[in-house]
Amino acid sequence: MTEEYLPGDLVDEGGAKLTDLHAEHQLLGALLRSPEIIGDVRELVSPREFYDRTMGHLFEKLVAADGSFFPDDVVTWLGGADVAGRTDKQAVGYLIATGADVTPDQATVLANEILECAERRFYQQGQTNLVGLDGWQSKMGALLFAERNSVTVEDVDFLVEDLIPERELVIVMGETQTGKSFLTSHLGLAIAQGKEFFGQRILEPRPVIWCCYEGGGGARGRLLAYAKHFGVEAELPFAALTSPFDLWAQGGKNVDELIREIEGICATEFGGRKPGAVIVDTHNAATSGASEIDSEVVSKIRDGYKRICRSLDCAVIIVGHTNALGKHRGNEQLTNNVPTILTVSYKTKLDGREKIQIKDNDSRPVRQLEIVKQREGETGKTFDFVLHGIETGIKNKFGKVRTSCVVTPPNWTPAEQEAAKQASSKGTKDKAKLGPIQIAYFKAFWEALHEFGEAAPPALSLPRGSLVVRTSVVNRTFVTRFTPSDLSADTAKSRRQRAEQYFQNKGIIRINNDLNVVWWTGAYHPELKETHSRRRAENYERAFAEPEPEFPE
Repeated sequence: MTEEYLPGDLVDEGGAKLTDLHAEHQLLGALLRSPEIIGDVRELVSPREFYDRTMGHLFEKLVAADGSFFPDDVVTWLGGADVAGRTDKQAVGYLIATGADVTPDQATVLANEILECAERRFYQQGQTNLVGLDGWQSKMGALLFAERNSVTVEDVDFLVEDLIPERELVIVMGETQTGKSFLTSHLGLAIAQGKEFFGQRILEPRPVIWCCYEGGGGARGRLLAYAKHFGVEAELPFAALTSPFDLWAQGGKNVDELIREIEGICATEFGGRKPGAVIVDTHNAATSGASEIDSEVVSKIRDGYKRICRSLDCAVIIVGHTNALGKHRGNEQLTNNVPTILTVSYKTKLDGREKIQIKDNDSRPVRQLEIVKQREGETGKTFDFVLHGIETGIKNKFGKVRTSCVVTPPNWTPAEQEAAKQASSKGTKDKAKLGPIQIAYFKAFWEALHEFGEAAPPALSLPRGSLVVRTSVVNRTFVTRFTPSDLSADTAKSRRQRAEQYFQNKGIIRINNDLNVVWWTGAYHPELKETHSRRRAENYERAFAEPEPEFPE
């Protein structure tokens, strides 16, 4: 779109642009003038693709603010940087003027042009021309200490809230016949609809490709059963590959073929939208003939999965089998390098030394999904489900109607569900039990929120009426009111930080490091009476009427 060059722009030996500072300025100016188009470009380019670090920083701030910003905010974000010979308000005025005539369609063109220049810098021959130049830029994801407070779309985020991370490998594993495949296809259909999965939010519908390496012939029946049971009539961005091929064969060439297949489906059937997830069902069937124990082989397979992640910019969910010890079958190199692992198993209880399957009121075995590894979140959380049989409407050659299964909640009352939970966890440590330090921290937080809380700023996009409190106020309250006088400052700080991290991992509180504020998410904790009824005054009063906890020696 733009042929204008600015001082500092770079080109490769063939004359192709490696940078386009004018395009970066135009795009930022357009976003400042028309914040509503931020949503159109945030998926096309990220801060790391901007050659001008200041423009990249400003872009990430505009994306995070999502339209809720003021001119003074922009001046602060620029931080006195020189933009085409201008600083502060002059720089803002220059950017706005530069983007004056940019339409929403032209903004997407500019975003793509910035991305193309970045790809030339990072991956093509042009990158060699940057050696020794003032315009050098890291190609290994350098994060400076000065950038520690920045929040970018590249940071770890979740496709499915607190469960499935974006653009990462995920393993769903379990014994044979536990329902892994039904569960993951159900997950994929939830992602395709932007529909909650076990109460975990999915913010928008995303295309999903389900690679049926096992039981591809039953894929149509599953889709019919799902649509029939849940009343889905709309067309969903979901596709099942019923004749996939071995990803291990031909030295990884089949991985590239799978990527091209998925790109073709997304381009022709889903309007060019990138997939949210690719499901490989199952790992063993997808890598038939490959050694499960050879480290070099497993490493190459893992790299193939990562290549799918990078090329398609999506999560890859791998369905795997467990061995007799409950671990993923074969070499542990795969699971050691995957950030998220979920297990699927039958829910059981102990009768003496015998394990007995727990069933719901319809005599269906209850199964359980558990988060056993989550690099950037909470582990140990479980979700119960059953497989419900549905007639698909397909008849076999003998005239019998075929059936399939859908994932549904167990049919039992809350009291029965709690009883089953207690039965299945009997003899294990109570994971919810809080220590005195954690109780002290929460009391300090709750008291600070009650006394010094203020309305949540619009940038946080919290529900109306939500309160936040500065982290420094919570810390001071903890030290002055809930810490013994003979406890050293370092020890008190260490204990506070551990307690703070615990409540973040549990989803009870959230902290915004840019604004240095903390707030209650509204989440429930069985031992914190304050959380049992949201925003009720009597909970505040009850919290402060109870005796303060004692610290252990």
